[in-house]
Amino acid sequence: MVTTTLVEANVKLGEEVYDAIKRDATLGVRAALWWYDVDASEWRYMVAAEDCARRGPRAAYLRVRNLLKRANLLDRLPLAKVVVVRPDDRTLATIKKMFDFSKTPRPMHFALENITIPGLHIEGAFLYDA
Repeated sequence: MVTTTLVEANVKLGEEVYDAIKRDATLGVRAALWWYDVDASEWRYMVAAEDCARRGPRAAYLRVRNLLKRANLLDRLPLAKVVVVRPDDRTLATIKKMFDFSKTPRPMHFALENITIPGLHIEGAFLYDA
């Protein structure tokens, strides 16, 4: 169960982060969202990036770190709250299967809360791109 609400300030921060990373060809963003991590009892910013699949997670994290630092966002979103995954991540693939985002303008501002879809329970998520 989501114990901490994603506040409007974090929704706006997520949009700023998305704007800072989405056009970077090296990173290759395929999805960006806030994701409620039940185990940590906190919201994490998830980025699905081609760079993670191409050069590995370390390179992708370094790229995200550099982009956040360049945009003066690293102090507001520490790297410890960022999760970088491959574009074929199971969670994202399941969400994309269940919802058609093809006509949703970006940033999409699509919230999911306490829903179960085949193979996945989502406590909380707020999508900017998927």
